Amino acid sequence: MSSELRTAAGRMLLLPWQYTQVTFEPQQATVKHGESVLIKAEITGRPIAAARLRYATKSNPAEWTTIDLLPADAVISEEKEFAEQTEKQPELLHGTVQTKLTNLKEDLIFEVVAGPAQLPPGNIRVLQPLTLKDSHAVITPPKYTKKSGVISEGKDFKNVWEGSRVELHFGLNRTAAAASLRRIDGPKDKPTVEHPSVIKDKELTFDLDNLRESGTYELTAVAADEVELKPERIKIQVTLDRKPNVNWVMPEEQLEVTPTTEVTMSIAAKDDLGIHKAGIAYQVGN
Repeated sequence: MSSELRTAAGRMLLLPWQYTQVTFEPQQATVKHGESVLIKAEITGRPIAAARLRYATKSNPAEWTTIDLLPADAVISEEKEFAEQTEKQPELLHGTVQTKLTNLKEDLIFEVVAGPAQLPPGNIRVLQPLTLKDSHAVITPPKYTKKSGVISEGKDFKNVWEGSRVELHFGLNRTAAAASLRRIDGPKDKPTVEHPSVIKDKELTFDLDNLRESGTYELTAVAADEVELKPERIKIQVTLDRKPNVNWVMPEEQLEVTPTTEVTMSIAAKDDLGIHKAGIAYQVGN
């Protein structure tokens, strides 16, 4: 007995059978930001004149877009205009029809409208990217420098005094489940040190204390849905505290004087942080 005869017999017995049956897949899907989803519907039994897909974003569920479902051999490239695709649509549809939703940016709800029966709704979850929104550093120089702390914006921090404490703060577009900061330009004979992070809502904090040398660091993070942050590079330029520079001004060379002669002595001293105290140590006789 053919499928149509079975359906007719069932309908005579008041069974809710239809001459056309339609199923589709996927009913639910999860994709990453910017990816595509291929929606396929399978039409069995009596052919139908049209099959369509209606979809809307969950953020704007009142605004629906409708596109045709076409046989696979009738669907042309995604770059072609919709009008060109509809020209290829056959008069009656049977078997597999499909369409592709491309470059998805946010969650969707959709319906397949085909055949006499109402089909269940579907939904597509779009995993949002993990991105860096802003970054700054709280730089606290050593007390002996008598330098004030500063807040520096960006990802390239310069003029950080040797021995400073640097608190790095990174704001993300959403909460991370884990994050790490490691130096990537250190000596090859030394192990790479990963700095632990403090995660609070959408902010990451790293504490680098007593910095003694410049370095390039790499920030990585991952969300609970396994979407990863594109690695970000952070540069910290440390200004070394160099030794003071002292030069004799007077006398310019060795002198021979009598015991009662007054000798004027003068020095010139300079330092990157300034001179706190300068003096001359001398010895008379033995």
